[in-house]
Amino acid sequence: MSTAPSAGTEPWMRETLRRGFESLSAGRIEDASACCRKVLSARRDLPEGHFLVGLIALELKETGRAVQAFGSVTKLQPDHAAAWANLARLFMRAGQSARADAALAKAVEHNDNNPIVLDLIGTIHGLLGDQAEAGKWIQRALKKQPENIAFQINLANNHMFLDQLDDAEALLASVLKRAPGHPNAHWLLSGLRKAKNRDHIDELRRLVEGERDNPRALAFLYYGLGKELEDLEDWDNAFEAFARGAAARRTTIDFDEA
Repeated sequence: MSTAPSAGTEPWMRETLRRGFESLSAGRIEDASACCRKVLSARRDLPEGHFLVGLIALELKETGRAVQAFGSVTKLQPDHAAAWANLARLFMRAGQSARADAALAKAVEHNDNNPIVLDLIGTIHGLLGDQAEAGKWIQRALKKQPENIAFQINLANNHMFLDQLDDAEALLASVLKRAPGHPNAHWLLSGLRKAKNRDHIDELRRLVEGERDNPRALAFLYYGLGKELEDLEDWDNAFEAFARGAAARRTTIDFDEA
């Protein structure tokens, strides 16, 4: 999620920011961070520079730094919908629902129909428990980018919350037609209905073998596998699948037990 440079920004700053956002999208965190430092050392009041810092912090799971960066953006540019939306999600994850509500209201007020922001606003409504409102925003995002798989997954999940199972199934079928191994789609499909045979279980086992180095994907696949094995009352294998999924998921979470 990038943002357009402010009017009056010097050309070299615009180019550096562009490289920074591209580097982040490509997973080159160090390069993106270097671009931030270069721009912000020359101009501390540049909202786009702080926004990029926030996105990098999200990627690195540095929640406090992300909140600080997006907060700086909203102070410098109070109508920055994307920063407000990211703050709302961070506050919600931290259990600060009042602050999340306030930030969400600002994101809604200033949204400029950027599809990524629309989807994020929908996601936050879902986290706040308003699934009907969430679906409206995600559908607006999909209308702008009908082929966006992430939006389709989010809407399928929303349909499941609203017990619109046929609609969810149709969306997941569309996703898996284009991305047959999509872990999140397979996990949602496993939870859609009670398994009656081992067809999807066998497919999930094949997919697991191809994702040994991707713990996030393994977590989705193993949880889906465990759920379907449980449906078939294959208790021992279901427990093993859930345990493997939990172990994979644990490696992706930065958690301080103390």
